[in-house]
Amino acid sequence: MERTDDSPPSGRPAWPSGRRLLGMSAVYAVLAVVGTWPAITTVHTALPGQFSDPLVHLWTMRWHKQCLLEGRLPFHSPGLQHPVGAPVGYLPPLQYQSLLYLGLSSVLSNDVLCYNIIWFLGFVLTGVGTYVLAWYVLRDGWAAALAGLLGMLGGPMTYFASGQVEQITLGWFPIFLVCWIRFVDRPSWGRLLRSSGVYLLTASSAPYYGVFAVFPAAIYLAWAAIRARRNRDRERFLPPRVCWLTAFVGLTLPALLVLFSSQIWAMTHGFAMDRSSAEFNLYKAPILSYLMPFPPKLLAGLLPERWITESGIMVFPTYLGLVTLGLLAVALLGRARFERSSYWWVVLTTCLVLSLGASVTVLGRELTLPAHWLREYGQILKPIRVPGRFAFVALPVAATIAGAGMLRLASRISSRAGRAVLGVGVMALATIDLAQVPFGTVPMPEMPACYRWIRDRAPEASIFEAPHFNAAWRLPALCTYWQSIHGLRTSAGYTADLNPVQENLLSHQSPFHAHRLAIPDYLEHPESIRFDVHGVSGPAPFDDFSWLYLKTFGFDYLVLHHRPGDYPELPVTLDALERRLAPALVFEDEEAAVYQVDRLPPPSTPVVLCAEGWRGYIWSRRGVGRIIDPVSRLALYNPQPGGPVVLAIRAMSRRPTKVVELREGEALLARWEFSGGEEQTLISPPLALSEGMHRLELRCDGVEPDVSHVPQFEEEQRPFALWVSAVGIGPTAELAASWAAGSEPESEEESEGLLARRPDGSEAR
Repeated sequence: MERTDDSPPSGRPAWPSGRRLLGMSAVYAVLAVVGTWPAITTVHTALPGQFSDPLVHLWTMRWHKQCLLEGRLPFHSPGLQHPVGAPVGYLPPLQYQSLLYLGLSSVLSNDVLCYNIIWFLGFVLTGVGTYVLAWYVLRDGWAAALAGLLGMLGGPMTYFASGQVEQITLGWFPIFLVCWIRFVDRPSWGRLLRSSGVYLLTASSAPYYGVFAVFPAAIYLAWAAIRARRNRDRERFLPPRVCWLTAFVGLTLPALLVLFSSQIWAMTHGFAMDRSSAEFNLYKAPILSYLMPFPPKLLAGLLPERWITESGIMVFPTYLGLVTLGLLAVALLGRARFERSSYWWVVLTTCLVLSLGASVTVLGRELTLPAHWLREYGQILKPIRVPGRFAFVALPVAATIAGAGMLRLASRISSRAGRAVLGVGVMALATIDLAQVPFGTVPMPEMPACYRWIRDRAPEASIFEAPHFNAAWRLPALCTYWQSIHGLRTSAGYTADLNPVQENLLSHQSPFHAHRLAIPDYLEHPESIRFDVHGVSGPAPFDDFSWLYLKTFGFDYLVLHHRPGDYPELPVTLDALERRLAPALVFEDEEAAVYQVDRLPPPSTPVVLCAEGWRGYIWSRRGVGRIIDPVSRLALYNPQPGGPVVLAIRAMSRRPTKVVELREGEALLARWEFSGGEEQTLISPPLALSEGMHRLELRCDGVEPDVSHVPQFEEEQRPFALWVSAVGIGPTAELAASWAAGSEPESEEESEGLLARRPDGSEAR
C-alpha cells in the first residue's frame, strides 16, 4: 500500500492528540528510568556513564550561558588551552541542550542535576519523536507506542548515552520526517514553517543529524517525484514545488550559518575542520553489531566473550534488539502493508549501508561502499568523522517498520483485549532485552581548593595543569569543567578534536607529559633529557628546560594534581617531579600542589625550545622530523651576558636552493643558503646574546607542497618551508653540531608511547 494522503481509511488524524503525547511522555519517562537503572538514584551527585564527554558538555553549556549573559560571541575561549585558546568549533555545539540548561540552571544550582534532567529528556524526546513518526505512518496506538520504545532504548541510544548527550537527543529527527513529508506532499506556508523549524531543532540538537537528515529528505523528494511520474503526474508535481523548496533553503541556510558559526570561525582562523580519512574508516558500524547484543545487555551474557571481542562489534555497538529484528523480519517476509512502505525500506537500507563506512571486508576482499564515494567525490560527508552514527537515524525508521510488523501479527487477533495483551507483552520483552542495566554512573568530585587559592591572589593568572594530557582522559575533562567555575586560564582543555596548534606548541615537547611521567626512570638523570617526542630538540637539563617552557608560554603557576583516581589511565609517578619543583611550592593539600613559576631558578646553561610555527612530524627514510612554517620561532635562554651561544639545525628542503635567516626582531643573526635534496646541518656563528630570554625567528624563502605523508592533523597538509630533524645549542659550534648530529630519532614503534592516544588505545584525532 502506497497511500500518501493524511487521512487513511482508519480515520485517525495525522498527529496524535496532545493528551496522547502527554501520556506517552510519562510512559517513556518511566521506561527510560527502568532501562537505565540505577542512574535515576544518583541524579544529584553522579554523571551517567563516564567523565570526559559529560564534563565537556557541561562546560559548553555554561560557556554559552556566560557568553549570552555577557553579550559576547562564543567562538573562542581564551580560558582553555592557554596560550592558544580553544576554538569552540572543535566542541559539539549543543545549542538545543544549552537552551534547556539556561532555563534549568536559572532555578537549579546543581549542574549535575541539570545535566541529568537534560539527559533523561533526550531519551523521552526520542521516544516521543519516534512515536509521532510511527503514528503518522501506522495510525495505531500500540504499534506507535512500541516503536517509540524501540527507538528510545535501541543499542546506539543506550550505549552512547554513557557520554554523548547530543547523540541521544534524536527526537526532533523523526518529527522532521513527518513535517517534511507533509510539506512535500502539499506545500503551504504553515507546513514550510513547521518543517524548517523542526529541521533547525534537529540540527541544533546535533550537527550530525543536520547532515544526516538531508538523506531521507532527498530520498523522499526523489521517491515522490518517481511516483508522480508513474502516475503521469510529473508536470503537476515538480514545477509547483520548486519555489517552495527554494523557500525552505532560504529559511534554513542563514539559520544554519548561525548555528555553525563557531565551526566557520574556526575554519577562517586556521583551525582545520575536515576529519581524517583514517578515522572515517575506523569509526564505522560492523554488520554484526546490528545483530549481536553487547554487555550489559541481558542476551550478551549468553554469548561467549570471545565472540563479542573477536567480532569487532564494540567499535560501534548498534544492536537493534531481538524484538526489532524479529518484527523487521515479520514485516519483510509477511509483506506488511503500510503508508509509503517502499520509501521507508529504502531509507532504512540507505542509512544502514552508509553506517558501514567507507568499505567492508567480505571473504577476505575489501569492497568500497557508497560512504567512500560520497566523502571523496560528493564532499557531503567530508566533515563527518563517524559514519557509524548513521545507525542513530536508522533507529526510528527501523522501529517504525517494526511497528508495522507488530500490526501484521496483531491482524490475526480478533479481540481488542488480545491485541492489548500482545502490545504489553512485546513492549515488556523489548524493555528487558534493550535495558542497559546496571547503567554505570560516576560521582562528581569537588573542585580542588587550590584554584580558589590562586584566584584570590592572582585572578588573571595562567596555570599549567600537570600531569599533562592531550586526549580524552579523565583529568583534562575535569580541568575543563573546573575552568568554567574558577575562570582562570589553563593549559588544559579537552575538545572533541585535538587542537593542532596547541598540540604542536605544548604537547610534543612537554616536560610534564603524563606519558613521560609514567616512565619509571624518566627523571633518573635529569641533567640531560630530550624533551621532544621524537628527539628533535637537543638534550637539556630538566630544571632549565622546564623553566623555559613555562616562561615561554606565559604560565604563572603549575598545578600538580596528585589526588588518587584523577588519572587512572596511566601509572604516573610524581615523587621525583615534586622534588625537582620543591623550591617553588606555595600551596599543597591532599588534592594538588601549586608551584609559582617565578620561584623556580632560571637556567644555568643555554637552552632552546621550539615555539610557534613548528608543526607535526613527517616520517622519512632518514628518520623523523618536524615541518616548519616560512616564519617559525625559537625561544632561547642565555644565562651569561655576552656569552657565546651557537645554534645548529639539521634540515632538508626539496627546493633546489633555500635561504634561511635567523633573526631577533629585525636584527640578522645568521644567514644560510643551501641546496635542496639532502639533509644538511646549519651552524650559526657565535651569537653574543644578552643574558635572559630571547625570541628568535627562522625565516625561509618559499614553501613546498607536502605530498609525502599522511599527517596526524589535516592542517599539516599545508605547504611548509623546511623539514627539521634536530636542533642543538651549545657554547661552541662543535658542541652544538654534535648535539644536532647525535639526535637519532626513535623508531616509530618505540615512540608511539609518547604520541597522543585515547584511553581505548587508538591514535588521538
